[in-house]
Amino acid sequence: HLCEMLENLNDKVFSLCGSRVNPVFSASKMTWIREERPEIYEKTYKFMVIPDYLIYLMTGNLYTDYTYGSLLMNIRTHEWDDELLEIFRVEKEKLCNLIEPGSVCGYTTERFAEITGCKTGIPVITAGGDQQCGAIGQGVVKKGTLSVTTGTGGYLIAQTDQVPDNLEQDVICNFSSVKGQYILESSV
Repeated sequence: HLCEMLENLNDKVFSLCGSRVNPVFSASKMTWIREERPEIYEKTYKFMVIPDYLIYLMTGNLYTDYTYGSLLMNIRTHEWDDELLEIFRVEKEKLCNLIEPGSVCGYTTERFAEITGCKTGIPVITAGGDQQCGAIGQGVVKKGTLSVTTGTGGYLIAQTDQVPDNLEQDVICNFSSVKGQYILESSV
């Protein structure tokens, strides 16, 4: 229902973040929580996806990489976008700091070492989302290589070095797990 209400903003949303309004990415879920469970929204210090939480447990730092910024992060500036935050009614303060995939986001803490038996000071590096990592595994790291995967959905992924000027709404443009690259994704 929420995504249907925001459909009239698809052109604006897509122009800023490279994706149409959808129920898969976190922004829609954050908005739903704000509207349907305002007491939970108010108590929330930071919204995180599972990799963000793991980074926090390992390092104590609050980061999310660009691949998880969908619907709230500007695909061109790589920052939380004020217009998108307004559309989805999410406060920037409730979001983790953005970091490029493949970056060191901290080092394992003493607490993490005590719990796991790992050493302290191990660098923790962001990897990116599932489709981005899968694309690397299938060799989608240069132009002309495509990846096709099936499972819960079907995905066709290609690499590009920049956000295309003629980007159409039948694909999603997102960050790659390879620094400085993007992926174009078509899904069913």
